Amino acid sequence: MTSNKILKSMAALVIMGAMMSGCAEEIEDVQPANQTVIQTTTISLAENASTRGVISSENGTTNFSAGDQIAVVYQNTNGETVKAVSEALTATDIINVGTAKFTVALTDPQPSSVVHYVYPAAMALDNLTDEVWINYAPLATQDGTLESLANNLALAVYEGTMSSAAILPGLATLENQLAIVKLKTIKDDADNDITANITNLTISDGSITYTVNRTAAAGPIYVVMRPVSSEATITFTASDGTKNYEKSVTGQELEMNKIYPINLKLNPGLVVEDIH
Repeated sequence: MTSNKILKSMAALVIMGAMMSGCAEEIEDVQPANQTVIQTTTISLAENASTRGVISSENGTTNFSAGDQIAVVYQNTNGETVKAVSEALTATDIINVGTAKFTVALTDPQPSSVVHYVYPAAMALDNLTDEVWINYAPLATQDGTLESLANNLALAVYEGTMSSAAILPGLATLENQLAIVKLKTIKDDADNDITANITNLTISDGSITYTVNRTAAAGPIYVVMRPVSSEATITFTASDGTKNYEKSVTGQELEMNKIYPINLKLNPGLVVEDIH
């Protein structure tokens, strides 16, 4: 090959290289900003992991069922705390009543970052931060029955870490985050049992108020709550349709994953029985 032909060939290669370089830059520029990945994780409820599990000794537990969803609270590659909701469980996703496979789509998950699973999904906030991501609003209105509490109200959480490849923890056990108050009797200041007459009951811990609306019926009355420290003041108010009653209590701690049977005497006295 003559030197002239060699020079022409080299020039052609330089031009081709420049064209390929330009194409590479264009391809890089049009890459999608959000990378969504579909992942599957196996989740189990620990013994007494959900509110349903807590009451299992009294009324059985339904645990996972078709239609259930979890929320995955995670960090993306922009350092933002975000939420993804899993697909609804189908019958084939349920391995047993307490274990199921959840499928969820994550967008730009950050490798090796903290991740939380929240069950059910409604208990995770839509507008969340690194510190605040639990939604207690679903607990605000209850009907006081064990059946409704067992089937509708729960809060179980798992905390773990994404892998270095931004893969969710494949096996996780959710832990219950709630306490249950079991009002066995409510008495007036004359020591009359008025439990069966109560149609409205509220319990406030100073931050959250739980309201029970019910048809007059025999007790006990069940209320599910977030844990309360002994420094908090718990205020009970009750109405039988004609009279209103109120009682404030301090120094009473309500721990997660426990049932607190209580005999409440409105003016004066709150008696807490053995905890189980």
